[in-house]
Amino acid sequence: MKIVCTILLAGALTDGNCQPQYSNLQRCKVEDTDDSVLCGTYAVFENHKTKQGRKIDLNIIVIPALNRTSNQPPIFYFDGGPGIGTTKNASWFAEKSNLYRQNHDAVLIDNRGTGGSNPLHCYSLQYQPGLAEQFDEHNPRNEMYPVQEVKTCYDSLSKKADLTQYTTTNIVHDIEEVRLWLGYKKIHLYGLSYGTRVAQEYMRRFPSSIETAVLWSATSTGSKMPLYHARFAQATLEKLFNDCAGDSLCKTNYPHLRKEFSALMAQGKKQNFTTVYTFSDGATKQLSIPWNIFQTKIRTLMYEPTGLRKIPFLIHEAYEGNWKPFLSLYPEKGKYSDFLADGLYLSITCSEDVPL
Repeated sequence: MKIVCTILLAGALTDGNCQPQYSNLQRCKVEDTDDSVLCGTYAVFENHKTKQGRKIDLNIIVIPALNRTSNQPPIFYFDGGPGIGTTKNASWFAEKSNLYRQNHDAVLIDNRGTGGSNPLHCYSLQYQPGLAEQFDEHNPRNEMYPVQEVKTCYDSLSKKADLTQYTTTNIVHDIEEVRLWLGYKKIHLYGLSYGTRVAQEYMRRFPSSIETAVLWSATSTGSKMPLYHARFAQATLEKLFNDCAGDSLCKTNYPHLRKEFSALMAQGKKQNFTTVYTFSDGATKQLSIPWNIFQTKIRTLMYEPTGLRKIPFLIHEAYEGNWKPFLSLYPEKGKYSDFLADGLYLSITCSEDVPL
């Protein structure tokens, strides 16, 4: 049963029955919503076993249930990646029309190494060059994780973190500490993608803390990322081709989609594609597009329905020699993205998946 306190309304302790730790939560504003929510930090040891040394301030947002008298357990949401901060979803959970929120608190915790919890960002990997640099024939970035950039990332992050401590097991221990600190007895787990691995590990280690669990786009605890990425991507692409052939509108517009992709692949593996691109300032430059960059972008687009729907058009236009739609997916000028913390992704993948 949840402890319901006046803090959910006033943001300050006024009820002697509340857990004293709630005084660490403050009313705050979240981007893209006018509703007030509660924010705070909870410090955990980076090394749970020794309980000594560096601590991590976990960034936490609690979105109170609209029904103030509800005794329903809260929903603890875990995002994917690994490496995506969870609190970025606060505005969605804070919507008054959100059915989850009617009778449940939503608790969003940035896992260690993500969001506002000592994020393990790698500038060398997360900086996306502009078009002129990205597709420079003499300097193409045709690898997701170039060896030297990964080494640079490791060296820089090792100055502020013991990277061996950024694991799913430690993340789960962090969450259990937060549950106790917030005073919840039972919780609902809601995991997406890598978050389903977190949920499963939580169920394994702390079964008495859990009311229910929802695994959305589930992966297993032994999924061995990225061993099957290519196989699953190929299966998804084949399904896309079949779905297009079975859809009257798609088939009419792209009757030879599979053949066009195969032709692009055969050509791209022999030599880079070249095209002349006109920049927004009117300048023109010949760009060189490696096959690896093209196929990687296609794979990442297949992660969600909105991206899948773009693929037939992109393939067909590239086959016809029009690379403008494909190049529009990249920034004309370089930019840095902090959406995913690559250092956390690599720490977990290299310690939990690659050895298997």
